[in-house]
Amino acid sequence: ARARRLPANRGGRGEQAGLARSRGFGLSAGEGRGTQVDTTWVAEAGIASGLEPDPEPRTCGRRSRRRQYRPFLVPFQNGTYRPTRRHVWSGSWRQRATGLVSSTPAPGPACSRPRVPFSSADGLPGLPADGSLLLGASSLSGRSWAGSLWLFKDPLAAPNEGFCSAGVQTEAGLSDLTWVGDRGILVASDSGAVELWELDDSETLIVSKFCKYEHDDIVTSVSALLPGTQAVSGSKDFCIKLWDLGQEKVLSSYRAHSGQVSCVAASPLKESLFLSCSEDNRILLWDIRLPKPATHIGQSVPHHLPTSLAWHTKKSKIFAFGDENGSVFLVDLKNPDNIRSLTIHSQSVTRLVFSSDSCPLLASLSEDCSVVVLDTCLVEVFKSEAHRDFVRDATWSPLNQYLLTTVGWDHQVIHHTVSSEPITVPASHKAI
Repeated sequence: ARARRLPANRGGRGEQAGLARSRGFGLSAGEGRGTQVDTTWVAEAGIASGLEPDPEPRTCGRRSRRRQYRPFLVPFQNGTYRPTRRHVWSGSWRQRATGLVSSTPAPGPACSRPRVPFSSADGLPGLPADGSLLLGASSLSGRSWAGSLWLFKDPLAAPNEGFCSAGVQTEAGLSDLTWVGDRGILVASDSGAVELWELDDSETLIVSKFCKYEHDDIVTSVSALLPGTQAVSGSKDFCIKLWDLGQEKVLSSYRAHSGQVSCVAASPLKESLFLSCSEDNRILLWDIRLPKPATHIGQSVPHHLPTSLAWHTKKSKIFAFGDENGSVFLVDLKNPDNIRSLTIHSQSVTRLVFSSDSCPLLASLSEDCSVVVLDTCLVEVFKSEAHRDFVRDATWSPLNQYLLTTVGWDHQVIHHTVSSEPITVPASHKAI
């Protein structure tokens, strides 16, 4: 891609945008909104300094339907390259599925930490982890609506650009991302594209593998199926698509929903299962082995719009979902009509994230600027109102089971130490 320089920090509070957990996240540009960010824990060690330019131009098959985007780079003082535009960070975070993680964090570079065995949520063996972070950002203001990916070896250094070890600017805003295998990065784009990127061996470059424009509207969510050769994507065009990542093509296209698809979530324990929720007020369970793969579940759920989904990381029959009313529901597929719920937010739930320890905790994020952590009995054990705007995503640290990191539209990256002891639930919070 040709390099060019744009004026820095045009208009107002730097890059304005909308992006976050969803995890677009379908966020729209607006006054006072910051760059939308999608972040995830990385499971790979490596030492890098700066970014090198991609020697080959990136091709995405065809140009975006919405507008033309051009990635651009400027050199660091040492001659390496980084994206030009100063990013204001907000958005969503994710934990990378991995079989190995490093030991308890210690001062110094993350790559210097020793590695110890760890049983991951999906049970994949042999993958390294050092607790690094991958951030995804979107700029939805100005002349160029672009996105970017940033890799930080030291999570506490994010989002300081000076500590970024690898990064790339994308042609459109990012609405969601997830790790695929050891180095693959699957991205949902607000241009309607699904993109696959990959870290090189030295982890100093993020290289484009493919970019396919198969959806007719913003791709709101992506999720990788076990063992990492297939993935699913959901979009505002009402469609869900099943992808073969090796062959770089769509295997199936489903239009079972009659509204915009809000979230798709692949099971971390079962290869062929995933969930989807939509603005048609339905949650569907999918089994791609069946000729009619979709099953409607949760008929007894109150009719509030589902906004987020998360699988239990230890029990393959249990999942949680949040709705626009601020409630969190826990569903057992063995008895889907017996649903437990708790109203913990005053506005819509934006993301749900289970931890991967032996007794998983559930983090719930909301547009009311709060972060609430529940145990498996839906008892509130932690609450934070440190954010000053929508909280868009969160991730549990693979290095510390009680460390939760959140990101929001207030441009903050906040690390929370979560206590496992219950706290007093306000009377206004309704348990069912």
